[in-house]
Amino acid sequence: MSTYFQYPTPELQEELKKIAQAIVAPGKGILAADESTGTMGKRLQDIGVENTEENRRKYRQLLFSTDPLLASVSLALKREKQTPSRSCSAVPANIRRTRI
Repeated sequence: MSTYFQYPTPELQEELKKIAQAIVAPGKGILAADESTGTMGKRLQDIGVENTEENRRKYRQLLFSTDPLLASVSLALKREKQTPSRSCSAVPANIRRTRI
């Protein structure tokens, strides 16, 4: 059985190369912010906060709005559930602008 593969256009290859280089830039890293509800609940419990959807959203907003995070993270992995379609407020505007 033969397979067919078409290479991306040179423009797309260049764009992908730039994205990959930005992700692995010196001093930058990847943040896995895709905790399950249970894992996030443990984090909140440790700081005496009730594990509710609103508190999880606020926690992520706080995390993603800190200057040290913006300075050191090139990519944030998140679950789709964490950014509900009904509201983009779970991803602060500064993150959307900086393309983390």
